[in-house]
Amino acid sequence: MMIWTKSSYENIFQDTAMPYDYAEREYSLVMAKNERESFQILARSEDSFTIRSVTFTDLVCGEERIAASRMSYGFVEYVFTQDNTVGVAKESLIREAPAWYPDPISNDRSIKVPARTTQSVWITVYVPADAAPGLYQGRATVHTSQGDHAVEFNVEVCDVTIPAANEAALIYSHHQQMLSNFWMDSSSDSVYHTYGYERWSEGWWEVIRDIAEQMRAHRHNTLFVNLQQLLLDGGSTVDENGVYTFNWSKLDEYVGFFLDAGVIRWVNCMHLTSVELKSYYFIACVLKADEQGNMVLAGEPCESEATKNWLRQLLPALQAHVEERGWLDFWEMHVGDEPMNDVQREQYKHLLAQMRQYAPRMMVCDAVCSLDGARWLAEYGVDIIVAIEDVYDGNREFFEELRRKGTRIFLYNCCGPAGTWLNRFVDRPVWEMRTLGWLLYAWDIPCFYHWGYSFWNTWTHNEPITIAEEPSKGDHYTIYPDPHSNRVRSSIRYEANRDAAEDFELLTILGRRDPQYAKELVARIARDSHTEYTRNIRLMIETRKELVRAAAGQDCRTGQKDDGR
Repeated sequence: MMIWTKSSYENIFQDTAMPYDYAEREYSLVMAKNERESFQILARSEDSFTIRSVTFTDLVCGEERIAASRMSYGFVEYVFTQDNTVGVAKESLIREAPAWYPDPISNDRSIKVPARTTQSVWITVYVPADAAPGLYQGRATVHTSQGDHAVEFNVEVCDVTIPAANEAALIYSHHQQMLSNFWMDSSSDSVYHTYGYERWSEGWWEVIRDIAEQMRAHRHNTLFVNLQQLLLDGGSTVDENGVYTFNWSKLDEYVGFFLDAGVIRWVNCMHLTSVELKSYYFIACVLKADEQGNMVLAGEPCESEATKNWLRQLLPALQAHVEERGWLDFWEMHVGDEPMNDVQREQYKHLLAQMRQYAPRMMVCDAVCSLDGARWLAEYGVDIIVAIEDVYDGNREFFEELRRKGTRIFLYNCCGPAGTWLNRFVDRPVWEMRTLGWLLYAWDIPCFYHWGYSFWNTWTHNEPITIAEEPSKGDHYTIYPDPHSNRVRSSIRYEANRDAAEDFELLTILGRRDPQYAKELVARIARDSHTEYTRNIRLMIETRKELVRAAAGQDCRTGQKDDGR
């Protein structure tokens, strides 16, 4: 049997061969305290085999120990697609389709591996915040049907501590779909259609608890709140005179759960509007009574009396409740997503005026996918503009001027940009999102958004969508469902998001003491997110080691340069 190691920066395919010249059978990490870092153990044989388990020794440094329970493993799984992500440049693909791409990380404790197939075992080490600095030695043993195979590894723990995710410098967000789907009604609930659980049932809470743990482990510190669905589930009503009685109980229960879990730093409240996909105009998402008197989520024209009545009552009541709960400083409201045309522009202006009238102390934040959209939102005085990556990178001076005038600038990507722009599709190198995290620091952007977290259904509500069916491969999926274990599965892209968030914190720590040095380190890795970034994995790894040591106060300038950008 062949056993060797690789970094977490690499996409390992089932036909990846062990190098003939030299293959590492050990691994070294340089880590901060309160940090997770991963590497891969690869196993391959001419005959089929079973990996029965992976066990760890404690990490030992003199009298100091990091318990074996701080280490974990999972098996990288593969998703098939017949074609590649639409619009991605050929040179940015890790492999041309059709192909099986590595992405999900299984929760299973054992796996059967066919002959002449490489299996990646994803190893994650957690260094607790109270660990003593030093060089720790440990061992992972891969127990297989062809014998036990030991892999030695060491961890250099540096004297620097990454803050807890709910106290982090970086706000890191995905649009989550745990309470129906975005602006769609409750019949589109992806958790229900995948796991079969009604919301608020014990089985549903078991899945939600696992998601919270995944968020905590991945520094995913923003909660997306489907406000209208929570009000509906709470039992909010409207009488024959149009007077609403808002029941905040489910909102409080849901947000309170994630706050108590120590997960969230920021609340991302759902948009006041949806988009009518034929005309591409905004429509308001309101609660109303249907003909049978049942409360439902419905779409209304933005200018209608029903919408005005809804917002006139909802917004001041919501502001008062959020204020009473002590959430106002980390609660942002969305009016309308990515305004693109003149009709949406006027609708947005009209709705924002109502936000300012009825909830003047609430932050307003929205995404833009064009420079015109950014200009409109800036003209209207939106507090936070979330610019799509290519629009920001191509117009940095414009956004810097907005920042100087007091507008906060965040960044996002989703099904775009494609081309050679850094993004997080399954057919792109997994390191791309980690690199984007370094650029966020250099650009002084304290928040990153991405689209699909668990959007496992199509836009037509109830039918599941696979990676193969997506035009942008992986856009709907950051985590994968796992009904068999009543959990969710991580992905190597989610792990890279975590690494980007950790690196951002380390750059921030270093930057407080030596901002020029921090920016110099970023410049080794990337100067923009379009073309000026390294593909040299060795340079990425060595520069990151230097970052950890420098953040700990060590004098470790190496002056490394890219030998092949």
